[in-house]
Amino acid sequence: MRALLRMFTFLRPYLLQVGLAFFSLLAITTANLVVPDIIRQVIDTGLLLGERAYLTRAALLILGIGLGRDHHARECGFNLVHLSKI
Repeated sequence: MRALLRMFTFLRPYLLQVGLAFFSLLAITTANLVVPDIIRQVIDTGLLLGERAYLTRAALLILGIGLGRDHHARECGFNLVHLSKI
């Protein structure tokens, strides 16, 4: 525990970057956990009841989450490459 507390003194100048990385990781993890739940709801509600509108909305939502994750990963990768050249 003492080593962890000492690490925070070195991270203090980078508090904003560490905070952004933490919230970014939290957002990506949440997006990864939401998709299987949407698929479960599609099977339980959309397929069993035959609701095409529900299936369409769920498909668009999964597509949006996937595109958002991809965009976020590309932006983070670009920023890391850019920062490494500074």
